[in-house]
Amino acid sequence: MAEAFIFVGSANGSFTTEDGRQQEYCNMYVISPFGETRDNYHPYGFKAEKLKCSSPTVYDDLDAGTEVELFFDSRQRVSYAKATGRMMDLSFS
Repeated sequence: MAEAFIFVGSANGSFTTEDGRQQEYCNMYVISPFGETRDNYHPYGFKAEKLKCSSPTVYDDLDAGTEVELFFDSRQRVSYAKATGRMMDLSFS
């Protein structure tokens, strides 16, 4: 079974590199449970991650709080995010 992530946001745009080229970027932000406990590693709670994406269309239809299954390309960028149908309430009220 694939690891579940909670989509919490995204960012895309471009910046100028040191050599003057325009470089585009596309990232999504997720939270997920820490890994399993091992002899000298005892995680608790969730971890936040910034993941590179192949295109902004990966997260175009996602709302913050959507549980997703992620698929990666050969460059370890998220190429597809499949919503599981579950949501987490992320409102600040």
